[in-house]
This record gives sequence, C-alpha cells and structure tokens, in this order.
Amino acid sequence: MLTHTGERPYVCETCGKRCSHASALQNHMRVHTGKKPGQQPVCGVCGKTFRCMVNLKYHMSIHTGEKPYACDQCDKKFSNPSNLKLHMTVHSGEKMYGCNVCGRRFTQSSSLKLHRRIHTGERPYHCLVCGKGFTHNGYFKKHQRSHLPDGDGQSPSGNN
Repeated sequence: MLTHTGERPYVCETCGKRCSHASALQNHMRVHTGKKPGQQPVCGVCGKTFRCMVNLKYHMSIHTGEKPYACDQCDKKFSNPSNLKLHMTVHSGEKMYGCNVCGRRFTQSSSLKLHRRIHTGERPYHCLVCGKGFTHNGYFKKHQRSHLPDGDGQSPSGNN
C-alpha cells in the first residue's frame, strides 16, 4: 500500500533520503557503507559466502581448527558459542523444547520438529520409484537402497 499512497516513512539518518520500504532503505544505505548489492562476507580459503561477518568468523574455525569456547564441566571445546550452549544441555539434562500434543521434551528444536511428524503424519521424503513417504531423510535413504539390484546399495558386481 505504501507504494500506491506514495508514503515514505523510512528515512536515511545520513542524508535524509526517504523510502517506502525498510528493504529499500537498507539497499540505499550501501551508498554510505560502500557495500555493493549482493556483496557478502566470503571465506578466503573455500569461497563460501555468509550473511554476516560473525558467521564467517565461526566458519573460519573449520580451517584453523580453533575452538575457543570450552565447556567448564568436561573441557570439550567448540568453535562457536551456540554449539557450546547446545552441548551444555548434556550436563543439565535441560529439555527446552516440548511437544504441545504429547508433552515429550527435547534438547534441540530440530528434534522436536522431526517428532511432530508423528502427530501430523507429514512425510516430506517420497520415493520416486514406489511413492512411499518417510518422516526422516535417513529412513528414506535406507529405503532407496531396497530398490537396487541386491537391495543393500551395491550393484551386482559390487561397484557403484
């Protein structure tokens, strides 16, 4: 609607330019920061791009092996604070994510997401050969091997 009304509520604090959308103002700010459109932090070792510098910083530990975040209970080390925080649930037994249907609790949101498929019946992985659906990618991949000639993922000659 802002486009049609001509209203421009987003104002650049540097030069006063007005924009109708927050995203347009963000694009405009590149004029002042020197950042080019689409320019993202890039790993100088492998070329992977990131949304922000802090993610590149954490990524660099893959190449350097640096793990500055240590668990104070078992001395296991991690490359970023999020992984350390997740690890700490091993010691605390804390299960922050609960199923609103059955009450079962999980340490990771991704585990809860997979669990919910039990209740919803969602089967996002489908076999193109027989059409059977699966709740987990691992189950799906195992099933796919059943369609190969000897059923265990190996061709009859033993070469794939």
